Amino acid sequence: MRLYIAGGCGEHGRNSFLLEEGQKGILVDCGLIHGRESSYPQLTHEKIGNINYLFLTHSHKDHTGAVKWLIQEGFNGKIIASRETYDQMLYKPDNVICLHKSSGNILLEKDLSVEYGKSGHCEGALWYIICWKQNKILFSGDYCETSEIYKCDKLRGKKVNVALLDCAYGYDETGSQNSYVEFYQEIVHWVKKDKNVLLPVPKYGRGEDIIKGLLKYEEISMVAEECLIEQCKRNKNFSQEDISELMKYDGEILNGSNVYLICDPQLEKIESRQFATQFIIRKDKIIMSGNIEEDSYSKMLYDCNAVSQKRFYVHQNLKEVRNLISQNSFDKIILTHSKVKFQTNDIKGKLIPLLTGEELFFSSSIS
Repeated sequence: MRLYIAGGCGEHGRNSFLLEEGQKGILVDCGLIHGRESSYPQLTHEKIGNINYLFLTHSHKDHTGAVKWLIQEGFNGKIIASRETYDQMLYKPDNVICLHKSSGNILLEKDLSVEYGKSGHCEGALWYIICWKQNKILFSGDYCETSEIYKCDKLRGKKVNVALLDCAYGYDETGSQNSYVEFYQEIVHWVKKDKNVLLPVPKYGRGEDIIKGLLKYEEISMVAEECLIEQCKRNKNFSQEDISELMKYDGEILNGSNVYLICDPQLEKIESRQFATQFIIRKDKIIMSGNIEEDSYSKMLYDCNAVSQKRFYVHQNLKEVRNLISQNSFDKIILTHSKVKFQTNDIKGKLIPLLTGEELFFSSSIS
């Protein structure tokens, strides 16, 4: 069996991993990346034509943004995703099998079965263990065990041939709980200095987590886009009292010092840029809570010191990867969503530092 890295190793984005056996193929994720000559996965027409199944871990565009392109290039297999992921996708392909349970096992063919569970990254996000011809391959997707909002079916006691593990935060050894506290304290600090704070966030994901955390601080008043408020209404982790504390965003800066959450993580929309410009003119604060993509408007502002970055934890760092490895049995390990090739003593010999465009051959059975 062969694992071909079509994207997502040695780079942040374009997640796309292809399992090949003979003339059959299974693709996990099909995302885009900013700042490259080609933003699409490195897949030839021949490889695309042999793909029978596409598994999607969640809806973010670095995991699903190239699905339409894949179909246009000749893919006509089945797409498998959670119901929430499908509902969140802007492009709605026809050939989708929606997983209505949040975790479980499915048998697709005689020698192909899949175990899956919640990965804790956003609503509907999943990890997969694909069992194909006696080989087991784990795809963690974007994995986070510490969200207040999104449940994670923690990976424990799993025995697989190859594990592809989210390590987006690399050598950052800050614990996730400490990271959350520091993030909230940073916002409180600026509000107490009579500054408005702008937080550009994804439409689905850490925005709800941030809202839940900031509700604990009496000095914080929040203004959020309607789509975020509606998601909070549907989430059982929010009470009616919580919802009543959220003001609806209408593109204007209100009186007082408030925290604004808009669903545009890289400030790509014209109206988002205009709103951000008001913050810059007023010397208020714009804080990027996630990855800043190359060649994006947010990167331009960051390079000009017009925005700052304070990460809100929704991925793993190397310390948490080590912890995951210690609680499972992985024969080989590939770190994804990371720009750095790691080699550390505790995973030396198991770590396969593949980059996009490289492949791994393996064949072994698990008893």
